[in-house]
Amino acid sequence: VAGGLAWLSSFAVLAAGGTLLPTTPRRLVPWGFFDILLLIAVFIVATFAAVFFFMAGHDGENLTPAAAEGMLIGDAISKLITLAVMTVFFVFVRKANSVDQGWTLGPNLRNIPLGFIAFVMLAPIVFAVQAALVKLGGWESKHPLIELVQEQKNLTIFALAGFATVIVAPLTEEWLFRVVLQGWLEKAFSSQATT
Repeated sequence: VAGGLAWLSSFAVLAAGGTLLPTTPRRLVPWGFFDILLLIAVFIVATFAAVFFFMAGHDGENLTPAAAEGMLIGDAISKLITLAVMTVFFVFVRKANSVDQGWTLGPNLRNIPLGFIAFVMLAPIVFAVQAALVKLGGWESKHPLIELVQEQKNLTIFALAGFATVIVAPLTEEWLFRVVLQGWLEKAFSSQATT
């Protein structure tokens, strides 16, 4: 119901000539294409290091609780290392400020209601498509992390999986895609860009 009302309200705003999301101008980010390549390299190295340190001796089958814990810890640490290293690089080498990197609390707090509205608008559509694919298409609805938690039945693994999926993954993925990659694409396709 909330999603339907939000859709109706959005259509009414658009029909009246309004805008749903006004553009908020910001300066072009100071990083470029080669910095994106550096970020990818840092992530690959951090991931391989995490696999080496936290999954050493595991054959990839018959996942033990200790190996599962190591996998979750390694995944979280590799993402956090990438985030930390590249944030420091952007600040000290590229002279990026907190706004460039999305580390400003005020605007982000104001976007929470907007995020909730977008969720109630889009979640029913996403869940309906997923249900159709599972029921009509015969696809199985499986997620490796959910299967891991269900198989292991271990409180530590449950807590680590929660930390990795609820805190680390959204933080790093939003920073990587919404801030770094989107910021670079805005710069690359902007008429204001000089480099």
